[in-house]
Amino acid sequence: MSSSNSTQMTTLKTIESALNLIDIKKQTLKRAYDDLQSHSSLLSSFSLSWSDLDSHFTSVQTALTRRFLRLQSTRPGPETVQPEPVQDNPTRKALVPFCEKMDGRGLRDYISEHSREREAIRAELVGLMGLVSDPGEMILDAMEGFYLSKSKGDRDVDLYRLRKSCLDLLEVLSEIKPKPKFSDEVKIKAKNLAFEWKEKVSLNGDSPSEALGFLNLIVAFELKDMFDDVNELLNYFVVIARFKQATVLARDIGLGDKINDLVQKLIDSGKQLLAVKFIFEFGLTDKFQPAPLLRDHLKESKEFTDKVCKEEKNSVKAQNEARSREVNALKSVLRYIDEHNLEFDYPHLDLEKRIEMLEKQKADRKVAAPSPDNRPRQQPKKQQLSKKQQQHQGKQQAKKQQLKGNKRPRMAMLPGPAAVPISIAGPSSAGASAGPYGLAGAGMCFPGNPSPVRAHPYSSNSHMSSSYYDRSAAFGGYGFPPQYCPGYYPQ
Repeated sequence: MSSSNSTQMTTLKTIESALNLIDIKKQTLKRAYDDLQSHSSLLSSFSLSWSDLDSHFTSVQTALTRRFLRLQSTRPGPETVQPEPVQDNPTRKALVPFCEKMDGRGLRDYISEHSREREAIRAELVGLMGLVSDPGEMILDAMEGFYLSKSKGDRDVDLYRLRKSCLDLLEVLSEIKPKPKFSDEVKIKAKNLAFEWKEKVSLNGDSPSEALGFLNLIVAFELKDMFDDVNELLNYFVVIARFKQATVLARDIGLGDKINDLVQKLIDSGKQLLAVKFIFEFGLTDKFQPAPLLRDHLKESKEFTDKVCKEEKNSVKAQNEARSREVNALKSVLRYIDEHNLEFDYPHLDLEKRIEMLEKQKADRKVAAPSPDNRPRQQPKKQQLSKKQQQHQGKQQAKKQQLKGNKRPRMAMLPGPAAVPISIAGPSSAGASAGPYGLAGAGMCFPGNPSPVRAHPYSSNSHMSSSYYDRSAAFGGYGFPPQYCPGYYPQ
């Protein structure tokens, strides 16, 4: 073995050792996060969730692992035939039998059952596809069940989990280098499946995994030729534009100049931020100006937040979701400004102040669970008596009336509120009522209430004028959309 090969082997082993430590370091980070979260009430704005952090580090880990596996596959000499299996890697050991037996459906179900290990599984599969005699046939076998009769689409949790596994397998097939050669039988089977899916894909946005699956199928099996007009594909990309795979799929399919039409479709649909993503990704700033689109995005986002927070019927949760949505929009715009050195009309500091204000409003609006002392006391339900018990009770009352016959009758107590004694455990005259925004314990401002609770201690316009923001897009930030998707959010 030459010295250069020896050096490369040492480098690969060093990288592999570092990758194997990622999970351990993530556990350490999780403990530190939990400790910080225990003090979050002392911080003015603590909005980071562990799922956000975990998602970020997992995506980085996946990207690094894929690059490492590709680096392994380019290693010169006889070692390039198969990358060395990682010792004591339970994930790899579990996947090998599926690959050797060409069990596509079994592999798909395994991924579904181990969804928390999805990224690690995908990374391993790229390197293990060399064990599969016919990768195309195995992946097509795994696609069975992607559509079910009378299903609720992506709202069906089990079906959605299965679809995500199918998407993973299609993406793995696309990532294999060099590209596997498909037999004529596999090509025909893939084309027939694509035509079948094309008739079933929902384009209303309720089940985006269907459009993602269709486009990934076209890329994985190189089926672009089945479309006479590429314009037909644009509607599918509008549905999946918010996903991080969208720009990759657009490039792999080869939309070419049709990207301009896609950007215009996104703008016309009110998805300005997604349009900006494609503008920068494909270098279209000479044809579309990003700054006005970002202004429109911010304006609509702020208007939506103000509308939700001013409507009394909306709950605190709905109001905070609207605020979170605007915070995501602001952070995304700031990221674009910083990364691309945009000349923007709004000062950077003003946008940061708006974020700080929204985070403070979210913290102030959080509804604490009512304490036992403040909960309204429920009257005990009267127990239904049997006929025998009712007769016995009637006799007892008759005896009491006879004993009271010689006693001077007292004034009967009036029924209703006048008869209810004042209790120190009950609410005072300044007690809490249901606030106009669903706030438990919004003050009624009766005399004697020294500090009545206001419905809006922080006005949404207190720091900035309404001219500071433009329109909101359907989703904020790069890549995947925020986890919350209430029905009242504009799409």
